[in-house]
Amino acid sequence: MINYSSRNDYGVVNLDIVSLVDYYNADRFTGALKELASTLDEEDNGVVMVLKFK
Repeated sequence: MINYSSRNDYGVVNLDIVSLVDYYNADRFTGALKELASTLDEEDNGVVMVLKFK
């Protein structure tokens, strides 16, 4: 779900930290997202993902 998109082909998604930690613990991530999620704690701030559409 994209929370914001602009006319410049960008989007922003807020990712819930608890969900990210749960997905990481269930081994559902790979690559850079797995590396990022490995450093998170449920007490951390949420993650904002910026997307650039082609």
